[in-house]
Amino acid sequence: MRGKSRFPSTHRGFSLVEIIVAVALLAIFIAAAAVLLSASFKGIMDSGEKSRLIYHTQQVLEEKISRNDVARKADFEISFSTRTGDNYLMRIDDAGIVEEGSLVCITMATNIYNAEAE
Repeated sequence: MRGKSRFPSTHRGFSLVEIIVAVALLAIFIAAAAVLLSASFKGIMDSGEKSRLIYHTQQVLEEKISRNDVARKADFEISFSTRTGDNYLMRIDDAGIVEEGSLVCITMATNIYNAEAE
């Protein structure tokens, strides 16, 4: 009975080539997922920073309105910088906050100079 194997030849394992192909496919999938996650994370961080800047601008604007610092003309500016060192300057006019620098334009629903009349 020396000639017979304990395991039939139909129950063989994976070949080295199959394992290498599987590992390569897995590595490609993981690399693609890492790139997508990295881009998504950057987008989330940029969006959060923009939201923080908009909130800060709204705070400054509301403080000026509450102190009655808002004149009939565009006579004040709001300037601030981000954690990354980007500087922003916003000028207020009749339409609201006008884009200056690289921040997205913010328009207000009502004219801020007529807020007292309402």
